Amino acid sequence: MDAREGVIGAIELRRRAEMLEREIREWAGPAVKVLLRVEEEEEQCDKRKVEVGRTREMWREALLIVIHQMLFHHGPLHPSNRASLTRIVSLGSSPSAPCSHCAHAPPPDISKPSPSKPTREPTANTLHIIERALPWFLAATVAVSEKDRKVILEELRKKTPLYGGRNVPVVERIWARMDGEGWTLYWRQVLREEGITLMLA
Repeated sequence: MDAREGVIGAIELRRRAEMLEREIREWAGPAVKVLLRVEEEEEQCDKRKVEVGRTREMWREALLIVIHQMLFHHGPLHPSNRASLTRIVSLGSSPSAPCSHCAHAPPPDISKPSPSKPTREPTANTLHIIERALPWFLAATVAVSEKDRKVILEELRKKTPLYGGRNVPVVERIWARMDGEGWTLYWRQVLREEGITLMLA
């Protein structure tokens, strides 16, 4: 996207960016349903459907952050990025009501499954951790307050058999650079300067 700015011009780029932002904000999508079949009972699990709906909204806000960072060149203090961060934190940290006909309460320590009871891969308990990895990372790139950062770190540190939460050091490095230099920095710039290759795993 950055490379195209000199090709299509700043005015046209902004027009397209505004159109894309509007489409993302207005997108309704199909009715929420469990797309990945884990078990037959989980296909009808009300709690899982709530989590899918929240994850969808977290992705919407994450895409808005990307648009404002890459196309509008807005930093963490822009109202849109602040609003998206607040929404992601609220959606991702709100507990779901227990399901009436199936129980999917997470184990005490999801990162350390009991040897006597191997964790299935994947499960309804752990799917949202994998699905929300990118929204949480992008929220981290615009997080300034210690309160927001604490919530994000707690979520990024969660582990499953499929997702290891290995990008916590990347997030901490981005924050360290921002705090050390005293102003907000674009995370892609930090990664380039640090020689870091990002892989959400």
